[in-house]
Amino acid sequence: MLQWNVITNYPHITTDPAVHEGRPCISGTQIKVTDVASAVEEGKKALELPEYFRGTPQPLTMGEIYAALAYYSDNQVELSRVQAADKVVSDKAEHVRLEKIKDYYLGR
Repeated sequence: MLQWNVITNYPHITTDPAVHEGRPCISGTQIKVTDVASAVEEGKKALELPEYFRGTPQPLTMGEIYAALAYYSDNQVELSRVQAADKVVSDKAEHVRLEKIKDYYLGR
């Protein structure tokens, strides 16, 4: 029986402990793979994403977008956990921010 050793490579995706705690990002940017996946889950089409993420030093290519989506698809269970953990942190930060605003306006 023929067996294949498959090595999946994502040339546009990097992980760097100094960028987003090592979360997978599009190379040369701070755009996380999960950011791209979230944009698609929110209804953005892949062709709209270069414009959606236009704040990067260089425009994203469709190859980078599709590499991020392929990486997410191939690692969805792990990255879904990462997204959930990031949301908890984000929600806590938003709660603290709103409490500070409330305290400011109430003179506390």
